[in-house]
Amino acid sequence: EAVHDKNAVAGLFSQFVPDSVVKSLIADRGLLAPVRREATVLVTDLTGFTSLTERLGPERIFQVLDAYFDAAAEIIGRYKGVVILDIICSG
Repeated sequence: EAVHDKNAVAGLFSQFVPDSVVKSLIADRGLLAPVRREATVLVTDLTGFTSLTERLGPERIFQVLDAYFDAAAEIIGRYKGVVILDIICSG
């Protein structure tokens, strides 16, 4: 069962953080030592997103977002980056 639990944790976290971080989390039972690093932060705002959503509808907009995030995550992952998705909607 412990192997199953480790695989479940690895599967869940590997969607959001690099494999090396997942391995460290499992090896250290969820503890990570603080590390000071230089980082680049990319914040994106999809201009016209509200009107695009109204035009396309929920099913199509999810397809558009999936394609956008897949492309961004592939490039960011190529450089060992991490994607943290935080959606803020304003009215």
